Amino acid sequence: MTTQTAKLTTKQIRLLLAIAGFWEEQGYSPSYPDLVMLADISSQSIVASNLRALSRQRLLTYAFRTARSIVLTEDGKALAKELAPA
Repeated sequence: MTTQTAKLTTKQIRLLLAIAGFWEEQGYSPSYPDLVMLADISSQSIVASNLRALSRQRLLTYAFRTARSIVLTEDGKALAKELAPA
């Protein structure tokens, strides 16, 4: 477990992996309802608060004035790759 991983909650890890997987499969960002389903989280508000935490840790960012704007940073992509099941 890396230092970065130690700072993440289980929900944040599930979100990071869901975002990376969705981007890989679809080629664009998941919506909040997508993330509720994919990361098995109970509400969009919990998704939003955990995305803000990931953004503060510089693992994701948002494209300006764009729908479906969640973008993993290079650090976020690297961590998702490291955490992804084999």
